Amino acid sequence: MTAKLKSERIWEIDAARGIGILCVVAVHAFLYLSDFSSVTITWNPFFAFIQQYAGSFFVLLSGMAVYLGSKSFKRGVIVFLCGCVLTALTQWLYLSGREGKDVLIQWGVLHLIGFCMMVYPLIRKLSWKILIPAGVIIIIIGNFVLNDVYITSPLFFPLGLRHYEFYAWDYFPIIPEMGWFLLGNGISRIIYKDKKSLLPNWNTDNPLIKFFCLCGRNSLQIYMLQMILFYPIAKKL
Repeated sequence: MTAKLKSERIWEIDAARGIGILCVVAVHAFLYLSDFSSVTITWNPFFAFIQQYAGSFFVLLSGMAVYLGSKSFKRGVIVFLCGCVLTALTQWLYLSGREGKDVLIQWGVLHLIGFCMMVYPLIRKLSWKILIPAGVIIIIIGNFVLNDVYITSPLFFPLGLRHYEFYAWDYFPIIPEMGWFLLGNGISRIIYKDKKSLLPNWNTDNPLIKFFCLCGRNSLQIYMLQMILFYPIAKKL
């Protein structure tokens, strides 16, 4: 029996975000065990691929979801503040001498997504014909122009302009990562123009789909929980 789809949510977006956050959790578990414990785990192509692309995939999905949702500024403030909590915790670990600079989270994925959601009202009325090219240009500039650029000021790292002594364990600068947000938002305006599921006939009562959707709807809580818990767990191993 096919479940009746709730009109206020696009289930496949929730499911994709659920898969994305689970991939992030898997990679973070590996990194925490590798960096902060005596456990030795062999690196493999799966972890390399997920570490490289899972974060940007999650940013793209956030850009898609914000078009389908509401109260983006308020939600963005919450996400950004959660990123600030992680910054404060990692700064405490570093300044107290418990860990080195490699633990620092100065502008991570939560800062980036929260920032994008807060500025979204300013670009809400832009056409996908502007958003998609703008997103592609920002991605190209960030990856091929600013990637090896360093400046003397330590203040502009959120933009992607790093100081030589800058280091961050989780780093998602506005350039290029906001490009993925704009790209996702532009794509969503095309494929979800009517704000309806593209897969309305799928059995959304399937336990696996329900699990992925549940994780996607609670991705922020899952992210915060694993970031806070993995460190003390890893230190005991």
